[in-house]
Amino acid sequence: MAIPRNIRLTIENSNSRRIDVTVCHTIEFNQDELYEDFIERIELWGDDKMFNGKDNRLLIMNNATINPQGETSMRRDITRSVVRAMLDEDKHAKDEVYAKVVLEPRFGNARAESPVFQVKIRKKD
Repeated sequence: MAIPRNIRLTIENSNSRRIDVTVCHTIEFNQDELYEDFIERIELWGDDKMFNGKDNRLLIMNNATINPQGETSMRRDITRSVVRAMLDEDKHAKDEVYAKVVLEPRFGNARAESPVFQVKIRKKD
């Protein structure tokens, strides 16, 4: 089963109107998957376990078909510029954002998440 590993989320320019979001990860494939197509979906989520107990999906950052083309691993670096308000998952406190990578091969699913990344999205008043 293809496995996303070492998921890393970085957020830059958090004090501007647009934020640069990068998700880096490595996908490891077994020998039977080296020429299979996979749907890779990268989602950003707001960690809300302390408030209502339910995390909020903030946006789908990437939804693409990938193929390892015979390689046993593939490094992925996806960067998008998003409007700052899209990541404001907690209107009254510091925002806790994490990335989830979902792989959907024809024969099953593999999912993994980055650690929670804390960032203050709003400017100080």
